[in-house]
Amino acid sequence: MATRAKVFKQYATEIEFVVAAAGAATAGQGAKFGVDDGTVLNSVAGDTCFGVFMKTAAAGEKTRVCVGFVAIVSVKVGTGGVATRGLIATVGTNGFTNAVLGGGTVGKNVAGMFLQSGVAGDDVSMGILPYTGVGP
Repeated sequence: MATRAKVFKQYATEIEFVVAAAGAATAGQGAKFGVDDGTVLNSVAGDTCFGVFMKTAAAGEKTRVCVGFVAIVSVKVGTGGVATRGLIATVGTNGFTNAVLGGGTVGKNVAGMFLQSGVAGDDVSMGILPYTGVGP
C-alpha cells in the first residue's frame, strides 16, 4: 500500500471551471464536461474523462481541473462539421470537426479534444493532444 501518492505536474495545466447544477467535483477523481460550456462534474464508469479534479467543490462552486494538453488554443470549426465539448477533434474541411474512431485497424489522426461546442465557422477552445488511434 502506498503511503503517499507521488505528484508531478510540471507539464500540466490547471483550468478553473464551475461545478454543474446537481453535480459535484471530488479532488482526485476524473472530470467530465457538464451540459453547458464551462461546467464540469465527476466522471463515472464509461464516461469520457478529460482531466482530474484538484479541488473538491459542490454544485455552482468553482473548482480546478488538471489537464495534460500540450496547449489550449482557439480553432475554427470546419465547414459541414460540428465541435462537441468533450469529444475528440480531427482536421476537417476548412477547420476542425468531431473525430469518429470506428474500430478496425486503420489509424485516424486526432488533433485534441474540444473544450467548447460550436458549429461550422465558430471559434472554439481545443486542447491539443495529437495522436493516431483506432476506436473500439
